[in-house]
Amino acid sequence: MACALGITDTAEGSTCPICLDVFVVPRQLSCMHTFCQCCLQSYLNDHVSEEEGKTIVCPVCRTVIDIPRNERPVEEWALSFPINEVLQLSSSESKVERLCNSCRYENMSEPAVHFCFECKEALCETCLKFHRKLSDTKEHKTININEISNNLENLFKLGNGFGCPKHVSKEIEYFCRNHDILCCATCLFNQHRDCKLVHDLHNNTENLLRDINTNEILRKLKVIEDSLKQFLTQKKADMSDLSVKVNELEAQIQQIRRNINEKLDEMEKAVKMEGNRLYKEGLIQHQDEIQQCQSLMNAVRTSHTFLEIVSRHGSDKQLLLASSKTKTQLDFYVNNVRDRFNRAESISFDLEISSHVNAILSNDATYIGRMIPSKVSKFLPLVGVDAPLRDMKVELSKVVDVSLPITTTTAFTGIAHLSGDRIVLASWYKCLVLDPSYNFITSCSLSSHPWDVCVLDDDKVAVTMPAINTIGILTVNDGSITTNKLLKTAYVCYGVDFISTDRYVISGLEGNTSCWSILTDEGIEEFRHNICSSNSFSYITVNNTKTFVFVTVTNNHAVHCFSLEDRSQLFVYKSDNLSRPYGIALDRDGNVYIAGHNSGNVHKLSQEGRPLEIISSDLPTKLLGISFNNKGDGFILTNDSSQSRKLHVFSHK
Repeated sequence: MACALGITDTAEGSTCPICLDVFVVPRQLSCMHTFCQCCLQSYLNDHVSEEEGKTIVCPVCRTVIDIPRNERPVEEWALSFPINEVLQLSSSESKVERLCNSCRYENMSEPAVHFCFECKEALCETCLKFHRKLSDTKEHKTININEISNNLENLFKLGNGFGCPKHVSKEIEYFCRNHDILCCATCLFNQHRDCKLVHDLHNNTENLLRDINTNEILRKLKVIEDSLKQFLTQKKADMSDLSVKVNELEAQIQQIRRNINEKLDEMEKAVKMEGNRLYKEGLIQHQDEIQQCQSLMNAVRTSHTFLEIVSRHGSDKQLLLASSKTKTQLDFYVNNVRDRFNRAESISFDLEISSHVNAILSNDATYIGRMIPSKVSKFLPLVGVDAPLRDMKVELSKVVDVSLPITTTTAFTGIAHLSGDRIVLASWYKCLVLDPSYNFITSCSLSSHPWDVCVLDDDKVAVTMPAINTIGILTVNDGSITTNKLLKTAYVCYGVDFISTDRYVISGLEGNTSCWSILTDEGIEEFRHNICSSNSFSYITVNNTKTFVFVTVTNNHAVHCFSLEDRSQLFVYKSDNLSRPYGIALDRDGNVYIAGHNSGNVHKLSQEGRPLEIISSDLPTKLLGISFNNKGDGFILTNDSSQSRKLHVFSHK
């Protein structure tokens, strides 16, 4: 039961939902709810058999949870679920009396003086001596419990406290960029042995931390917590409204009773019964929603508190681990809260009185009046936290017919978004700029036909001109475009993107060989990679953290992904449904979108190259460029068909 290691008080979120006491060895289910290890095991014993058991239903939210499979007997299945590190560390800094876990198993009550990080248990002086003598436990890291309370940093110096969720006894030691996942040595050997971008956390935490915005995670957790508080306030007000409604209903009945005798009495009885039934049902529903919402808010609050503690006192490695783990929890919180808010509703009811009372008096009492229950949706928007785009569908928002005061005879081969969602387009010997409403602002003439365009900063763009092996660096002013410099390339350059203020990635052709390079701001080629023999057009882009580069090779019908760290090829994406890929862009979450020129569709991939969606409806043929807006949640497509002067605007729903 929850009492050996407690928290300073028994506030909401610090107690086990089963025993209602402070957590002891908190074990977490995949739905994010946590229980004492012994409470969870008791629940498993009562609800799961070894022959039939593959799943359990969470006692709190009723989510179906897969039971991790291992060689343990059913009596030890609770050990298969991971420790809730947040609650475990929080309970370790408690100041209430702690009892020795080992003694409690013998029905003894001895005060604990040390805590073992490997065993996740508190120990008295006697048990500590045996603990240090046994060969299996003598090397375990322990700490005096008073030292934990007096100096929180000791907690992080003695152990990272972050175990692998798949292999409970193993610590997380590696990060696989190919799959964007943290893993232990066993995971590395079993699932990631062929991955090319695996980092040892002992040596790369500083670089990896740059990819995770801890402050942004904390901000979003705070937004979710505040939204849940608002939701709870609304639900409590709804409960009060139910009582008010019942009182109003009774007063209305009393007014009618003065005019109607026997039949009114019958109606009052029926209405009261129905009203009380709906009141009880509504009360139960609101209480259940409040309980689930409170539980979720406690989980969010706990994650937020823990990550703040780690960010203040932990090492970079611990902050990376905590941030990465909390980032995974964040997606769950966002989806859970958004779904809960979308389904929020309040129960209400009114009394419906017929206008033909005299005629109704001769009929059955139910014809006099009856209860009409109603549910009013009260949607609370989750402001400040973006939903993950991976599982959201893409829909056409509008088709814009671009009106230009200048003559251009070809399609828009390149497109990019400047600050303020201004749009820059590459067309026949022209670079054009539109405002966010797709109205023409300005243009400039180029010395050759442009192909691709990318944004370098708020007002600066790079444009490729493959016919003259040149990249133009342009500045977009209020009403004009000026050329800053021209960079010569060593080969025919089609695609361009930037990786820093003074370095670019480009793609194109050297003879009949498709290749990509890294080019400095002085036009010096730092690196070149030959992709394949294919006389092809190409586009190129990099991910938000500037670690991956993606290149389309049209005649090869493929998209190639490379690491910007060691320049190795990570994957090649091909599909029977993708023909001559042209433009390529990434959304705010790093998902990849490829415009199929001949296939007339857009392929949506994860950053690791897993297919997520093929968008084929409402599209023109001969797709060319693609660019995401400043928020990264909607994109524009250009094309070379009969609709070449039209921009197709898409958004996520």
